[in-house]
Amino acid sequence: MALATRTAAEDQLAGEDGNGFTYEIVAVETPSPPRGATALVRTSMGITDEYGTYGYVFDTIYFYVGQVAVELDVTNIQDVPPPIIEQGLIDQIADKLTNQ
Repeated sequence: MALATRTAAEDQLAGEDGNGFTYEIVAVETPSPPRGATALVRTSMGITDEYGTYGYVFDTIYFYVGQVAVELDVTNIQDVPPPIIEQGLIDQIADKLTNQ
C-alpha cells in the first residue's frame, strides 16, 4: 500500500506548482502506530523554492473505531514531529472516539 500511495503522490506532485515550488518525496514509511491509533504513515519530503530546499516530515495518523474513521495530519520541519506533542493529540482523539 505504501508503494502505491507513494507513486500516486509522486505523480500528483511532479513538476513545479503555480507558486514556483517543487516537491520530492524522500521516503514513505509505515512505523508501528502510536498508542491509541490504528495506523501511521510517515512521509519525508523536500520542498524547494527560489531560496533553497527544506525538509518536512508529514505524519498521517489513522483511527478506526466502529463505523468512525478519523485522520490526523501532523507536520514538522526537518525531523519527525515531537513524540510528546503528537501523542497528546492522539490521546485526545482516542479518548473522544472511545467515549462517544
